[in-house]
Amino acid sequence: MLDEVKKCILDAKRNKERRLIVLAGNAREMFKLCINPIEREFKGKKLCFVSSELNGNAFVEILRNTDMECEFFHYDASEDLLGTTFDILVMDMRLGVLPNDFGRLISIVRGPGIILLLVPEMEKFKNIITLLHKKFVVYPYEFEDARRNFNRWFVEKLFESRGVAIFENGEIIKRITPKKKSVLREKIEIPEDRIFDRKIYKLCLTSDQVNFLSMSGDILKRRRGVFVLTSHRGRGKSSVLGLMLAAISKYLERNEKYETFNVNVTSPRLRNVLELFRFFKRGCKKLGMEFREKSKNEITSERIRIEYLSPNEVRFSRADLLIVDEAASIPIKLLLASLKVSPIVFYSTTIHGYEGCGRVFQIRFLEKLRKKTSNFLEYEMTEPIRYSKDDEIEKFLFRVLLLDAEPPDIDPEINLGDIRYERVKIENLLFRNEKLLKEIFGIFINAHYRNNPNDFGVICDAPHHSIRILKFKNIPIASIQLAEEGSLGEVAYEMYLGRIYSGNLIPDRVIKHYRIPEFGRFKGKRIVRIAVHPSLFGRGIGSKALKFLENELRDNGYDWVGASFGATPKLLNFWLRNNYRIIHISPMENPVTGEFSTIVIKPLSDNCKKYLDMVEDEFRIKFIDSLVDPYFNLETDLALKILSSFKTRDEKLEMSEIQWKRFFAYA
Repeated sequence: MLDEVKKCILDAKRNKERRLIVLAGNAREMFKLCINPIEREFKGKKLCFVSSELNGNAFVEILRNTDMECEFFHYDASEDLLGTTFDILVMDMRLGVLPNDFGRLISIVRGPGIILLLVPEMEKFKNIITLLHKKFVVYPYEFEDARRNFNRWFVEKLFESRGVAIFENGEIIKRITPKKKSVLREKIEIPEDRIFDRKIYKLCLTSDQVNFLSMSGDILKRRRGVFVLTSHRGRGKSSVLGLMLAAISKYLERNEKYETFNVNVTSPRLRNVLELFRFFKRGCKKLGMEFREKSKNEITSERIRIEYLSPNEVRFSRADLLIVDEAASIPIKLLLASLKVSPIVFYSTTIHGYEGCGRVFQIRFLEKLRKKTSNFLEYEMTEPIRYSKDDEIEKFLFRVLLLDAEPPDIDPEINLGDIRYERVKIENLLFRNEKLLKEIFGIFINAHYRNNPNDFGVICDAPHHSIRILKFKNIPIASIQLAEEGSLGEVAYEMYLGRIYSGNLIPDRVIKHYRIPEFGRFKGKRIVRIAVHPSLFGRGIGSKALKFLENELRDNGYDWVGASFGATPKLLNFWLRNNYRIIHISPMENPVTGEFSTIVIKPLSDNCKKYLDMVEDEFRIKFIDSLVDPYFNLETDLALKILSSFKTRDEKLEMSEIQWKRFFAYA
């Protein structure tokens, strides 16, 4: 066992990659053994230990007695660890792990580095109730009802990876496959024709970063333009944007045009741009400039002022330069609005990963951008910062979390003939048809700007979730993810009285907002996501998918089908065109997206229709009364779309005596 651990360390160092070691079963004793060679080779290096339980954790005590710089975290801190860097990662996965957390944490390890996973015996690990199950299992299901697909899939991918070694109770059950030749990093050459100080280029770690800095200088000279920067995770986008701002600050010393150059930075969360701020400060130090941190979201230096604003706030701002980081996680509406904020706009985004889907950004937003913008530049960074570009653990991560999922190739002009509707079992996709799985998930990813690995975990294991697809000539062209809701029995009355149950989103809103506990007894399906192949938008495929689904549900005794989403005029029009009724709009807009969460529903049984007629009438009254507040900032087009969806009525309009007197007083 020790020899194999040493081989992993040697192979990682030789190739500047990461290697992953799984300790299954009696992990404590194996951990004691293998931590010694790791400590010798990584003495003084940084180790990150993550667990769902730190108090009384035996592994914590073992690590406290090593000569490594150890830090200990709960899984809840995984988002905060993004942007940090460690040499060794130990993940206590004896209770499983959320896919989101796994994806984030693997990315914090640089090469050469070692990742240790502590798990039960492999067969037991495949079948345990995990943190994922505890997060999504909803009434009337119990934890035992959860499917056990994700961990089975996870184990299968571990065995397929060249960079993974697996030990079980001291026995080697899988060895790594050592690499014969490492992939060398490209030599960095600083351009002679440049506007930024040579010193800032010396902080770049890849040729990609150098190229970006050089190209960004061109846009600055023109004082107008749009730059789109894309990459996979870990390529140094945020860091090079920070270096660029430091370089601009130095450049402005020689330029009298700006008294203060105002830069606005936006991203879904402030923590997404902390790396940018950190490298701005590093760049300032390198260039001999002072800086001042006015608050956690504002920093100044020389003649430049940088401030973070949320995506919803930034559209009302004005600046000399705007940076939109992780742009694919931001709705198209807000991205288009951001073009008016500044004459110079930089969009940076991850084209795969849990921050968002870059393909929908590329397909929907960039096409509009190219048409609207004359001075337009694009650059994709491909070389990783922290490890070799051929890193085996990055390959494993992409496979296990479907970060490499893409829709199938299809001719957008194809004449669609016979379309088939199918219910697909997730088990068949995972273990018999991985190609179809990636195509289906690729369609989901391309149509929704908010995607993360937990979505994949839910599809794998949630007992109340299922998938439908439309196929043309054996090619998936549309995907639907469904959640079973309703059939609540006595629980509906408990919800009516205020008790909170997770899940059952649509019954919950109807029962609590319209005080109709009887609605809880109806059986329904909520459409979590419906997505059409990006090359086939606008051809009625989504509407066909809905009709197929509605017929299936009617035949199987369902009472309703509905959906919840962030409303836009175009999206709402799709549902209204298919005769869905609006029954709820959140009183508050999403602080990141600026959208109002909306519920639409279609009755499938006559009994359910009676109740939904009442709900629709009540919603009409509530909505009209609420247009002044809380819906005062609802988009005009969206408000008109909602108002036009109401049924016309022959009602006699009368004013009271007091209203008449007020009318004459105003007149």
